[in-house]
Amino acid sequence: MKTTSTSIATTDWSRPPPENPGYAEIAKALLPARLEGPEADEAEAVLARFRAKVGEVAFYRALASGQFIDPQGMFYGGSGPTWSNRTLHAVMSGHWRTPPT
Repeated sequence: MKTTSTSIATTDWSRPPPENPGYAEIAKALLPARLEGPEADEAEAVLARFRAKVGEVAFYRALASGQFIDPQGMFYGGSGPTWSNRTLHAVMSGHWRTPPT
């Protein structure tokens, strides 16, 4: 799947979604069950180890590039175009085919 950005608006749904293997490694740590205590401490440790292993740029990409594997996870890109996206494309399709006068 080729995208011009991570925005769902530019996703080519005729192709498989892009993979984000880094996200899969840190997904559970991004949304721990508790924000304080041992679970939160372990989540912070997982993120710190991942960041140390891959570096700042790869950590940021894993975190912010979006993902298509977990609908409950952060930055979920969806499983297809949304109603509003489909409607916009349907409305605009006539305008895109007609040359300006």
